[in-house]
Amino acid sequence: MPHGVRQQVSITLRSCDYLTIGEGNKDKRAILLTSRVHPGETMSSYIIEYIIDFLLGNSALARSLRENFVFKVVPMLNIDGVIIGNYRCNLTGADLNRQWIEPSKKAHPTIYFTKQVDL
Repeated sequence: MPHGVRQQVSITLRSCDYLTIGEGNKDKRAILLTSRVHPGETMSSYIIEYIIDFLLGNSALARSLRENFVFKVVPMLNIDGVIIGNYRCNLTGADLNRQWIEPSKKAHPTIYFTKQVDL
């Protein structure tokens, strides 16, 4: 079961890692999961950790999901906001959850690069 970690960077050039879980091919659908777009939503870190552990596990359901889908997981989308203790915004004061339509590569790089992830 191939999986790996890839990196994108934040405004402060911090690593914003994402995982690929499962083997991709043109017949499989991809599922993108993100967490911590709002830094103050700390419980989402526990939930995404559980999801990652489950998807990497040996249960029949986890194996079936990996056989039928490829998962792209961004565990902490707003890394800068989390590190400085913001509740909702990144370093520019932007609510990243409102930037998905036209994210700026400079002001909202984690959203910009997440949209570039090959699904």
